[in-house]
Amino acid sequence: MTKFEAVTVLIVRWLVRHSENPMGMQYAEIALQSAIQAALPPDVAVERHEISAWAAARGPGRTRVPVKASANRVLGPVLGRALSRGAHVHRFDLRLPPARDEILTVHDVAPLLFPDEGALPRHARSAVNRAQAVVAPSQFSADQIRHHLGVAQVEVVPNGVDDLFRQGLVATPAQLAGFGIDRPFVLHAGGAGRRKGLDDLAAAWQALGRQDLLLVMTGPPHLERDALFGHLPGTRILGRRSQPEVAALMGSANLVVVPSRHEGFGLPVLEAMASGTPVVTTGGGAIREVAGDAAETVEQDPEALAVGMARVVDDAGLRERLVVAGRHRVERFTWAAAGQAYVGLYRAVWIG
Repeated sequence: MTKFEAVTVLIVRWLVRHSENPMGMQYAEIALQSAIQAALPPDVAVERHEISAWAAARGPGRTRVPVKASANRVLGPVLGRALSRGAHVHRFDLRLPPARDEILTVHDVAPLLFPDEGALPRHARSAVNRAQAVVAPSQFSADQIRHHLGVAQVEVVPNGVDDLFRQGLVATPAQLAGFGIDRPFVLHAGGAGRRKGLDDLAAAWQALGRQDLLLVMTGPPHLERDALFGHLPGTRILGRRSQPEVAALMGSANLVVVPSRHEGFGLPVLEAMASGTPVVTTGGGAIREVAGDAAETVEQDPEALAVGMARVVDDAGLRERLVVAGRHRVERFTWAAAGQAYVGLYRAVWIG
């Protein structure tokens, strides 16, 4: 019997930020948690605890924590210790109250670089450096965490891709008609913060000037997206869509465009590849690391982005090469592998 098997019950408490309307990062966290749960031995008990700033989120396994108290340098750690009493802690969001005996997942440090990404709590730097292990989804993100937060060591566990995107879904004619899509289209799926590069995409779309194409955009409502694209011809802003709808749109698009300046991982790149759709990207942040040579990567410049999109739309041979390369590339990224890597980290940190 190994030391790990000899433990009667190891209690691991997951601290998760509650979201009424999950988006990319939240979907990734949910998939990661399912993968870890599937990889755990039976003598490890997991308690998933959602933390919310809103009273409406109260319920079993949920705790309402005042935002100011959670972010406070003194009160935040006090809350964290109370929430994690009697268990080892895996904290999935740096904005949640920190615990003493914890593994911490940090997706990126965008709040330190982009003013519209919110702010990290005052205890972030000290809490990260006290954590027993810090995990990032990419080497780029790990390097950023080390540089900006002074952490000596950051583990890298890449994200996976939801099987939904591997199923070959395509939108039905009725769905496309309902979305106002009546011709071939380029898809952008994601947020609209400054780091997403939508200003470059708007300029590139105007420079492209193609009457035979639409630009279709999904993501939560955002004034910046509306201001940049609401007046442009050949655009369809669809708002927040379910994962199955996004997967079907990805499977139907001529290409997926990812013009981001900074990404801690870049999940839409792999989702598009899993869907069999070529990707054009400016390669910001971790995207070059994630995409490898399986995407059409251009400079972070509107003209270069327009040329790249036109090249992929017009060159059937290039599209086919990118689709084949993308399908091979995405095989490297599975949630099962991510779950097993985290279980290995649990063993190393808490069992020895």
